[in-house]
Amino acid sequence: MKKFILYTVLLYNVTTNAQCWESIANGIEQHVMAIQTNGTLWGWGNGEGGKLGNTTGWSSSTPEQIGTATDWKSVSAGFDHSFGVKDNGTLWGWGINAFGSLGTGSSILFNLAPVQVGTQTWKMVAASRNFSIGIRTNGTLWGWGLNDNGTVGDGTTINRSVPVLINSSTNWKMVRSNQARSMAIKEDGTLWAWGLNAPAFGILGEGGGQNVVSVPTQVNTITDCKTVAVGQGHYLVIKNDGTLWAWGGGGNGKLGLGNTTASFLP
Repeated sequence: MKKFILYTVLLYNVTTNAQCWESIANGIEQHVMAIQTNGTLWGWGNGEGGKLGNTTGWSSSTPEQIGTATDWKSVSAGFDHSFGVKDNGTLWGWGINAFGSLGTGSSILFNLAPVQVGTQTWKMVAASRNFSIGIRTNGTLWGWGLNDNGTVGDGTTINRSVPVLINSSTNWKMVRSNQARSMAIKEDGTLWAWGLNAPAFGILGEGGGQNVVSVPTQVNTITDCKTVAVGQGHYLVIKNDGTLWAWGGGGNGKLGLGNTTASFLP
């Protein structure tokens, strides 16, 4: 009888959790972070280095609640670290702080639970591999962490342990990153890119060029952008008219163009 009751309770919990998720972020290295509709934060998968934020650094095969806060608004999962933004705009990070990727300015490498990043308010943050890019509520763009391929976007190759202002624009709308590059959209629908620009899969949609783009540079061949996805050597954009555009490497048909060849232009 006790076994039956336990099974019933577990089944109820799984069913309940499956019906109340608000947002989800899939990490680069086998971990997932998510927010439920009640504002609670959850994580599962690979927990090495603390990237689940569960205070133990252990992995979890089922969703595990992170802390008790009920005011989480958005979440981003990178390679070895994650970020969450609360309803009040404060930014929190957890996981491995290699090269300053958490932006706390601290030398502490392993952060097993969420720690606040400064006191500024944020609109969104993209966690990547050892670097991070964020947009504050005033529309400015910031970067921090590993900068060997211009990934921070500040025009240097100096690693940054705290967020640095990338440029003076105040109309940034959204940003997405992969392991070595980022793309951001402004409120006017223009698309901008920086980081590693492998000639075969040029992020600027012009067939390559320089190997590194160290500041946000406009992708001139595409406008009126609504959202962007940055893959491993390929890029996709949805425009405001609902059309889907792609460019970069075409291996395994990942551009969706009916072939496996690269496309240098969107």
